[in-house]
Amino acid sequence: MHRRKFQRYLLSSNIGGVMTVFFGVLLADAIGLTAQGGSLVLPLLATQVLWINLTDGAPALALGGDPTDAGTMTRPPPPLGEGVVTRRMWAGIMFVGAAMATGVLLVLDASLPAG
Repeated sequence: MHRRKFQRYLLSSNIGGVMTVFFGVLLADAIGLTAQGGSLVLPLLATQVLWINLTDGAPALALGGDPTDAGTMTRPPPPLGEGVVTRRMWAGIMFVGAAMATGVLLVLDASLPAG
């Protein structure tokens, strides 16, 4: 169960960053990310993405170190065909990533002079 918390946290954080860059570029005109001359301003710089990835490790490790649930050993194992990340987990990861990207882009739009 801790492995899934760890995976869910890291994947949702990284999906949020990817969606921020993707939708920031896609919606650049709408949120004011185009500079004079038509050049594009990225919503996140490469150094910012690297910093996010560097600082995500400690909270993710803390999730992996949570105490185990009382009934962990009494639960049956997952089905043989079930992947490491289930469909339900993917849905939650995509939802959290979209919420993070939406929040970042809204704050970016509100703080830019052209937004």
